[in-house]
Amino acid sequence: MTNRVHNFDEVYDRRGSDCKKYNPGRFAEDVLPMWIADTDFRVPEPVIEAARKRASHEAFGYPYELPAFNTAVKSWMQRRHQWDISEQAVEFVTGVVPAAIFAIRELTRPGDFIALMTPLYSPLQEAVRDNGRYIAENKLIETDGYFTIDFEDLEKQLAHPRTTMLILCNPHNPVGRVFTKDELLKIGELCLKHHVWVFSDEIHADIVFSGHKHIPFASLSAELSDITITSLNPGKSFNVAGVRTAAVIIENQQLMERFIVSRKNNKAMGRTVFGQNIFIACYEHCEYYIDQEIPYIERNIDYVKQFIDDNIPEINFIKPEATYLLWLDCRSLQLPQNELITLFEVDGKLGLNNGADFGEAGEGHVRMNVAVPRATVEEGCRRLLAAIESYRQKSNS
Repeated sequence: MTNRVHNFDEVYDRRGSDCKKYNPGRFAEDVLPMWIADTDFRVPEPVIEAARKRASHEAFGYPYELPAFNTAVKSWMQRRHQWDISEQAVEFVTGVVPAAIFAIRELTRPGDFIALMTPLYSPLQEAVRDNGRYIAENKLIETDGYFTIDFEDLEKQLAHPRTTMLILCNPHNPVGRVFTKDELLKIGELCLKHHVWVFSDEIHADIVFSGHKHIPFASLSAELSDITITSLNPGKSFNVAGVRTAAVIIENQQLMERFIVSRKNNKAMGRTVFGQNIFIACYEHCEYYIDQEIPYIERNIDYVKQFIDDNIPEINFIKPEATYLLWLDCRSLQLPQNELITLFEVDGKLGLNNGADFGEAGEGHVRMNVAVPRATVEEGCRRLLAAIESYRQKSNS
């Protein structure tokens, strides 16, 4: 137990570093970037301590695999998600998307179909297309900004004889859904019925808001565990994405062996000196941080929700159940996507993710990252309003 308190209100200047979010080649200097999914919070102190301790040994040769890597995941999953796994079910990967690629290359063949629920994080879509597979698109059903699964269509996609895998993103990026136990069981039933592997991207599992609970897909039954590769990464929760260290959980030993072969064939088996030490520190010593971060982010989201409701009726926004990513529906503006992005970036001086990058279903949308200090959220809202006021003036002229 720790008495540490993290100051999430601190405005930590990330400009001038190699931080991708503030890459001067991405936006003009006067644009406030609220796009890519990492946070503007200083990392937890135990992470700094772990990095400094390792740096104090002034040789950075090849590391061996620390057993604490596996035990940290096992303990974290039990404490946070009530999923009891063995240490042998845990393996290193450099990231969730690379893990998806290893799974795709091992468990499917070129020309196969892979089912995805869209709109969806674009690198997962690219992982399918770039490896010669085809997307079997299952469009989420939207009702007043709330998204649910079209199970009739999902079964149609999974029943296709060339569909061999489902990539599940839960919590879902970008729409922020935390799928319920009933929804997950229904997905599992269809995957078992149609003999489809599941790759479950659960990278946002630790940032879930009041009234909702993340359930690891593979934890629901032994049968589902046998067909599932689960991937996780502390990068989103603790702002350590740049150390390129993540994990997979695979309880089916034969499936684990196949995955390891694919990882080896793609020359991606080596851990990094700082990566594994930071990964372990996150899961062993930083629970206090996530416990404070979740309500802080939820208050940020509530602020944005109230601001939009009070000032910007042109934007439809439903509070997400998880993640710090807001899916803003701007379709009432009736602007072509390139003009929508220009409106926010040039008129509002606000850098957001282009909704079209998440697929056709993302047209007319933008994604906004609010894992930032409250002062940045307030400034972002002012710029959001400035963009809309510019639109109003142009429309009335």
